[in-house]
Amino acid sequence: MSIVDGLSEKFHSITTSSTAKFIAITVLLLLLLIPKSMVTDVIGDRERHRDEARQQVSAQWGGSQVLAGPFLVVPYLVLEKAVNEKKEVQQTTSLYYAVFLPDSLEEEIQADPQVRHRGIYEVVLYQAKVSLKGTFPWPNFNGFAVQPQKILWNKAALVQGLSDIRGIQKDARLIVDGKDVSLEPGLPPIQTVSSGIHAGLDLSARRPSLSFSLGFTLNGAGNLSFIPLGRQTSVHFASPWPNPSFQGAFLPNERQVGPNGFTAQWEIPNLARNFPQQWSTANSPVEFQVQLASNASTYAGGDETTPNVRDLGPSTFGVDFFYPVDNYQAATRSAKYGELFLALTFLIFFLFEVLSKVRIHAFQYLLVGFALILFYLLLLSFSEFIGFGWAYLIAAASTIGLITAYSSSLLWHWRQARMIGLLLAFIYGYLYCLLKAEDYSLLLGSIGLFVSLAVVMYATRKVDWYQAGGKDAIAMKKRR
Repeated sequence: MSIVDGLSEKFHSITTSSTAKFIAITVLLLLLLIPKSMVTDVIGDRERHRDEARQQVSAQWGGSQVLAGPFLVVPYLVLEKAVNEKKEVQQTTSLYYAVFLPDSLEEEIQADPQVRHRGIYEVVLYQAKVSLKGTFPWPNFNGFAVQPQKILWNKAALVQGLSDIRGIQKDARLIVDGKDVSLEPGLPPIQTVSSGIHAGLDLSARRPSLSFSLGFTLNGAGNLSFIPLGRQTSVHFASPWPNPSFQGAFLPNERQVGPNGFTAQWEIPNLARNFPQQWSTANSPVEFQVQLASNASTYAGGDETTPNVRDLGPSTFGVDFFYPVDNYQAATRSAKYGELFLALTFLIFFLFEVLSKVRIHAFQYLLVGFALILFYLLLLSFSEFIGFGWAYLIAAASTIGLITAYSSSLLWHWRQARMIGLLLAFIYGYLYCLLKAEDYSLLLGSIGLFVSLAVVMYATRKVDWYQAGGKDAIAMKKRR
């Protein structure tokens, strides 16, 4: 044998060895991460299109709603003195707002959700009938250091905060102490809430307490939440939606959920929240630059962004109208197992190659990898029209059928190809169980990986890895 023939044989032995094949398969796996990441980007892009469609529908109907109120706002004036650069004393009149929360607040909500479509995307909207009632104690200014004659009782207002006032309907009605009071859009510059409606009140005639009832119909999308502003806040929520998700700082004290809908009841005392029953904007004045208008519902002032901000957000609670089938979330979760699927499938082919005299080219591994990645595109595209379960079945069956048929030519025998098909069917079925068992997915995944490793170790326990894959490869059964 010549030196050239010896080197050629040595090179062939190295390149066809199991070690070289394992390295080549590893390189292929790394290369296949590129198209796999592209598929993941496609899933994210489709999810963003879904979110944009929901935002477009919500913009025309009403977005997620947060109810804050009602609460009382009473303006007052303070004469303040200051020394300028010339050591001259100047007097300015500043306008402040005192905010008072109700003693009791009862909220009754009846929400009727509906599923709308924008193209192929589904959006959960609702229309809620809101009924609020309660009582205020008479506003007490003892802690505000204000002269009684400076309190603008005739400029008071009852304020109802709404996160998206586009959703409020024309049937809104407010009754204060048995009398109808007209509602106006907008808020006084107190920054307790960012948007809502108010009603001007004349509180010049003192009385022990103030009772109110406020009712309106509200359009929204996705979520309806509340802020417990009462010293004792009670919320009763009912809806025919069968899949509520209770969110926020408080879970309901009582709830009943069934296929025909749900009811929930919250009872929240003021000690469970992190803000008081009354406060003032005195530490952030609004300069009183123009005369208050005669209309009790009109407020005038300077910069409306300076008043003190009360952070009520951490006490928010409510209901999310959860849509149980989120195809994009399920597709994203399944794609996270893509690397594991590629590795397991390539390992199966590699073991068939090691345990027999069949040789599989790197390009053939690459084609099998592409088929595995296309599974996620099939899953995503079909799930947008027929739901995730059926889409998973069609995508998995198509991928398994394609790889099984291709394996019959690679492995020279249908028996081995059918075995690969059965193994792939088991893997895809196992993934579906992982996707459905959200809380137990880590446990099931760990057990599955352990079992897979044990099977591989058992199947290769007698393989002579120094000889496997080369010209001296011997079937494992002959080594027993």
